[in-house]
Amino acid sequence: MRWLVLAAVASTLLRGCGPAPVYDEELGIQAVELEEGALAGTFALYSVTTNLIQVPLFGDEEGGGVNYILVNRDYDEATGKYTQETRLCGGYNFEVGGVTSGPPTETYPLVPGSFGEEVEVEHQLGTIGVTGMVQLWGVRGILDPLASPMPEDAEEAERLDMIYDMDGDGEPGVTAQVSGLFTGRVFFIQRKLLELNGLALGPDRVVGLTTSRYEMIILGDTFSFWDPGDGSANPHPDPQKSWFEERRLPTGSACGAVLEAVFEGGLGETKPF
Repeated sequence: MRWLVLAAVASTLLRGCGPAPVYDEELGIQAVELEEGALAGTFALYSVTTNLIQVPLFGDEEGGGVNYILVNRDYDEATGKYTQETRLCGGYNFEVGGVTSGPPTETYPLVPGSFGEEVEVEHQLGTIGVTGMVQLWGVRGILDPLASPMPEDAEEAERLDMIYDMDGDGEPGVTAQVSGLFTGRVFFIQRKLLELNGLALGPDRVVGLTTSRYEMIILGDTFSFWDPGDGSANPHPDPQKSWFEERRLPTGSACGAVLEAVFEGGLGETKPF
């Protein structure tokens, strides 16, 4: 028994000599040290992306939106590596220039799941970084979802048979409903890439910053007076406007549990920093 006690004391001393958990001064968040594999499991992810949209006649307007995402993360003890898969469960877009545009809520879960995402966790520091999260809206035939180029325009996408009716409404690609100053529909395809850089507040909760990039092609619309392709988006100069919060769910949970965490459990209700 004595050697077990000595081993435990030695382990504690070694941990004490290692790097301390990160304190992020800009966010005002103190991470905690984690046990190996502590961030494996099922989680609900609330992700906010904010950018600047160049709107004709209005100038730069804040745009972006919110995603509700189901995360399943595995840990391989032999390699000490995490992998994860994600599925989009819901969300909404922000109003821009008096106009709100976005797909119906039932369209979000139709986006194909993202697999094999890369996860880097420093357990002593309490940090996590995730790359390789991809959403393909109404576009198919991309050999490498992360790196292969999107078609240059709608004509090329159609010629290469890369457009499909993802939401099954008889229109090409994905249909977004437009409301506000005017109403109508826009048809599009899109690739959206997400990256997360976070701090663990424990094995059941992670918060941090989101970065994103998206490529959208407008296929058509029901307007004769407005070109929805006129605007372009740039990252918001304040990185803290794009953030995320992740909370653990029971293992094997589905999208319903994510939506319950958002609408009944307060996930994302207040910004965590």
